[in-house]
Amino acid sequence: MYATQRRRVVSEAAMQSLVAAILRFHYTYPDAAIVCGELEFDDEQHDTITNPTVIVEVLSDSTEKYDRGRKADHYRQIASLKELVLIAQDHPHIERFTRRPDGGWLFHEEKNLTASFELPSLRISVTLSELYRNVRFESTTESESNG
Repeated sequence: MYATQRRRVVSEAAMQSLVAAILRFHYTYPDAAIVCGELEFDDEQHDTITNPTVIVEVLSDSTEKYDRGRKADHYRQIASLKELVLIAQDHPHIERFTRRPDGGWLFHEEKNLTASFELPSLRISVTLSELYRNVRFESTTESESNG
């Protein structure tokens, strides 16, 4: 687990994100979450944080519909959440949803490996090439001929 005074990155194994405002006792498991400030827990076991600042989901064929739909809806109800990031694993594509001051959400996406995407709540910028550094993608023609 990476930690600084300002940020903590919590992996799926160490975290459950509680969204009690939507469904009582409904827990969801993000692929990663970042908390700015002190961790706030749902219970005395300290395995369920309730105050993520950023949540990251890596999309797969088997989870994409749920990750984009109900799960993302649950996440957006968390008062502390400022950004939700969806990352495609089979092609370069990052989607970021940023909470606006009025409570609405602003959508931004990047598909070019030379582009970078920002996480304003963390004051960082990451290039897609760095994020996908060790990922090999099938070519479009290859995947179309196999499909």
